[in-house]
Amino acid sequence: MKNYSKIYFIFLLVGLFLIGCVQSVENPYNGGGTNINENKPVINILNPVSGDSIYMGYTSIIYQATDYNGGPGLLLYNLFVDGVLVQSFPQNEDGSNPYLYFSTDTLEKKLGINPASWPSEISYAMTVVNIDKDFGETVLIDSIYINRKPVAPSNLVLTRISDKSFNLFWDDKASNETKYEVWRQDGSNNTFLFIKDLPINSISTNDVVNSDYINYGYKIRAVNSFGSSAFSNIAYSSGVPGGDAPTNLKGEALGASTIQLTWDDNSETEDGFVIERTNPATGNYERLVVLPKNTKEYFDSDLYPLTTYRYRIASFKSSSISAFSNVVTVSTYDKDIAAPENLIATYKPIDKAVYLTWTDNTNKEDGAIIERKETINGEFKIIGTTTADINYFSDANIVENQLYYYRARFNIVDGFKTTYSNVDTVFVYDAPPFAPSNLQITKFTDTTYSLWWTDNSDDEEGFQLWRKDGSTGVYYLYKDLLQNTTGFNDKIASGVTYFYKVRAYRSPTFSAFSNEVNNESIGSKYPAPTNLSYSIVNSNQVKLNWTNAATDELQIIVERKLQTEIDFNEIKRLSPGTTTLTDSDGLSNNLTVFYRLKTKYPQGESEYTTELTVYIP
Repeated sequence: MKNYSKIYFIFLLVGLFLIGCVQSVENPYNGGGTNINENKPVINILNPVSGDSIYMGYTSIIYQATDYNGGPGLLLYNLFVDGVLVQSFPQNEDGSNPYLYFSTDTLEKKLGINPASWPSEISYAMTVVNIDKDFGETVLIDSIYINRKPVAPSNLVLTRISDKSFNLFWDDKASNETKYEVWRQDGSNNTFLFIKDLPINSISTNDVVNSDYINYGYKIRAVNSFGSSAFSNIAYSSGVPGGDAPTNLKGEALGASTIQLTWDDNSETEDGFVIERTNPATGNYERLVVLPKNTKEYFDSDLYPLTTYRYRIASFKSSSISAFSNVVTVSTYDKDIAAPENLIATYKPIDKAVYLTWTDNTNKEDGAIIERKETINGEFKIIGTTTADINYFSDANIVENQLYYYRARFNIVDGFKTTYSNVDTVFVYDAPPFAPSNLQITKFTDTTYSLWWTDNSDDEEGFQLWRKDGSTGVYYLYKDLLQNTTGFNDKIASGVTYFYKVRAYRSPTFSAFSNEVNNESIGSKYPAPTNLSYSIVNSNQVKLNWTNAATDELQIIVERKLQTEIDFNEIKRLSPGTTTLTDSDGLSNNLTVFYRLKTKYPQGESEYTTELTVYIP
């Protein structure tokens, strides 16, 4: 049985004047009157009625149907032919009436009709059932004649192959044709002439003409021993462009069931692409898929192993289709190998790289192939490979404020590649420079002090030295310093305690601040925690670790600042000797958090540790 296109005809009730043109009374097959409920659905047949014909293949039933006023809604339609229930049609899910039709294939099966000796006429009736199982029915509609001529082909499309050759393809709607006839018109003022016959089930043919200036018209019809179908629509060569066709069509088998196709898109104004593939059984081209504009890749899946397929592609506009591309021939392999799974891309600003990981479920690969693209309509390009059994990759060739798309596949030892993994995206944001650390202060004189620190960044534009005057003062920007600076000498007033901290900047971002020092903390007898580090437990938890350098402390004070906050806030006071803390308060994905610690002693407090920057991916 062929795959027929279905055209739906659904008519609403438009007035009582239509009722006189249709046949609608009780169902003759149930003797009438079995439904005693006066409230029942109504169905009226508009076509076919007595004296009309049905055709081989599909014939639409045009009708009106509605439930009674206040009824629960329609549920089902039943088609009876010569007293036999041959088909039921459910109501559409959206509540609209369904497409009803005769299928001669179904009639042959249900009624036991010999395809070679159809009856000259049939009778039929229909019932409609609502949700409460109330039903309405039509009269017995007899004298429905069987037209055994084939159904006309439809959707004829002309494609220019070259200046003097065209391809025609159409939808084969008939089930009993013995051949197809192709008719051509050489110039719009001339008559159509028969040019050739084609075998049954044909859906495409090529034609070579003598002139590239004449407007050629084509039409197709199906033929059998009972006569000819109506002609298809007419397709003309005028206005069908030869340019803008996709080129460089390539195909690659990715195992036993998938073929990857790629091509060059040479048009900026196409509405989409149509790909055709040969049927392995017949060798004839059949329409495979219609794709949206700007597409440059397609994966044809659910194929047969060890089978050869041929492909071609054309672009189309609303009123025309381009020439087809080159033909590519591809044969599938005998087996499929599992592709990489669960590909995850993560940006790590500390390393200035995107890290990829995936799951490897095969031992047949000799490495992975990593591909990347930078826009949703861009083309994936290979950026690297791995060796066998390596399930990670680092991409440092990135720029800030850019969204990247990644995918991977395996190269198989048997000589082919797998299908691709999932595609994962990652945004490379403008991360701040690394914070300076180990800020120290040395006294030269009572009014002259030297500050120095460790520069941990290689991309800062400079440093900012902040100072506050007295323990109750407020920090202010004191000095802007050049990049790569690691020291500064300051003259101060005698008798005042000054506090200092420093940070790196690269516009518009700033690093975290260094540890804090003051001119009275030189040689402090209150040691601070050291070796502050972290690990990501999950997207909502960060674990902090440090070394406790004290023996007589009272508390460890932990302070935190989120990326949206200006000042640090105390989040925890821990008992003496504590060296770890898991923070889970208000944390989430894509968040940068800053931490610092200090130790409280009976006589005072230590300096802060160097600020720790944590990014939660």
